[in-house]
Amino acid sequence: MVTVHITNECIKILDAGYRGGKLKVKYSQRFPLDEGIVEDSEILAPDLLEKAFRELPQGAKRRLKKIKFVIGSHNYPSNKWTIPVMPESKTLKYIEGEYNLKAPREVRMVYDYMVLKEEGKTRTILSVASAEAYLDSYLNLFKKLKI
Repeated sequence: MVTVHITNECIKILDAGYRGGKLKVKYSQRFPLDEGIVEDSEILAPDLLEKAFRELPQGAKRRLKKIKFVIGSHNYPSNKWTIPVMPESKTLKYIEGEYNLKAPREVRMVYDYMVLKEEGKTRTILSVASAEAYLDSYLNLFKKLKI
């Protein structure tokens, strides 16, 4: 599995997987970014970020075919909840309702979650709400780069 994490300072690429119950790192590299390209995971200079990706060494670029993308922002909340087991569509509606109760938003939001633990009729989830435009900025970048 290849993960990409973009911070204010760099692009981090990690290619790792589990083998025999142990994490095996095949590749790990950080590539510096100039100040002002990204701030708190928000893309401020999309053309410069695209240029930074295009200038990555071949060894890094060839790993970027199918990636898991790590978003790390203080602007979008994540929450850990214990909820009843329910279908994915109902879980997403539940998450949307909870976030809207806490802070109704005027922008379009995207909700997602991952199951941390399931016991009987309950599950513990980690959820996140992100602005659709924020996610689209990354999706558009990756589409341009054919990642």
